[in-house]
Amino acid sequence: MENQTDASYYSQKTEAAEKERPVRPRSELPNTRRGTANNETDEICDDPCVICLESLSRGLRSTGVVLPCRHCYHEDCFAGWQVNFLENHTSDTDSLGCPVCRQHVDEFAPIAQTEPKTQTANEEDTEEDKFCTILRRDLWSSDVKVVEKALNELYYEFIKNDEVAHIIAINRMGGYVPLIRAMERHAESITVQRKSLCFLQYQVEYHAQAILLLSGSLEAVFAAMENHPDDMLTLACGCITLDRFISLSDDRQAVALRIKRQGGIQRAIYALRRFPKNAQLQASAYGLLASLCAEIEKPSATDFAKEGAIPIVIQAMKDHPAVAKLQRCACLLLSKLAYHKESRELIVDNGGLEAIRETREKHSDNDDVVRATKSALSRLQGL
Repeated sequence: MENQTDASYYSQKTEAAEKERPVRPRSELPNTRRGTANNETDEICDDPCVICLESLSRGLRSTGVVLPCRHCYHEDCFAGWQVNFLENHTSDTDSLGCPVCRQHVDEFAPIAQTEPKTQTANEEDTEEDKFCTILRRDLWSSDVKVVEKALNELYYEFIKNDEVAHIIAINRMGGYVPLIRAMERHAESITVQRKSLCFLQYQVEYHAQAILLLSGSLEAVFAAMENHPDDMLTLACGCITLDRFISLSDDRQAVALRIKRQGGIQRAIYALRRFPKNAQLQASAYGLLASLCAEIEKPSATDFAKEGAIPIVIQAMKDHPAVAKLQRCACLLLSKLAYHKESRELIVDNGGLEAIRETREKHSDNDDVVRATKSALSRLQGL
């Protein structure tokens, strides 16, 4: 029942919003120092977090970062500061650095991870609100039941209230950090992965560049899709999140290459095969594939052909003729693949020309779909 409810909500929100997985060890990440909460962290930095003035090894938050300049912050404090900086400086990442000395930071990762302390009743009374407690304490818990309950509360608050304001508020508090860390810590929990990705797809829509600077953000999405290959919502939200990482980042080509190298094409095509009758998932996966094709210079058609993508695309167009988003994304993908002679022949042999013409006639009142069909037909008819 939960999966059906989530899927229904996801479908509505997706329509409204439409106007090798190599994990690097923390020790290999640039511009970071690592330690434990009680020894090496204190040796690196004895000062409290410069932003919130709380201790790095005590309090509600459970991770800290030490930048190359040796200034120390809580991971979510620094993430929230990045969001606010990017909002006020038009994604000027060249100037993004330490809040104290402005030394540039390319990427950051945690140096410590500890169990947050248990609050007393009085401490709970002084906490700003339940929303703040979820982000700063509950999502960091090692107890998966605590994290699942917190995500469910956060999820239904999101549905109940103004979604845009809710997401912006979460990001300004660095809220995407505990979400991604919860996905890493509780990789086996479908609820944690599904609910976190539901939030992450909307957070990326507003602050993609800031989230990309957090180490492990892309890897967490790929891990969720790999560990839960039979969960439709996880696959759909994963495809949407990766697609938005590409389309909303400052360097779309570089992000597309990262996603391609980590198996983005294979993940999307697997999702298409696993749920061929789900129109929303199909549209999400085709959107990701089209973005990958558009941003990778001279896209390799063999990567798609060897996975059997072309007949899958054309069959989906025939199975879901009324879904405009799916038809548009499929036509865009075929248009990009038609740059290559071998792919053009495969498209024609599998009935691609007829499918595109039918789409043009059925969606003649949709300008986006018409443009996509014209682009595909102009390349294919020159065969």
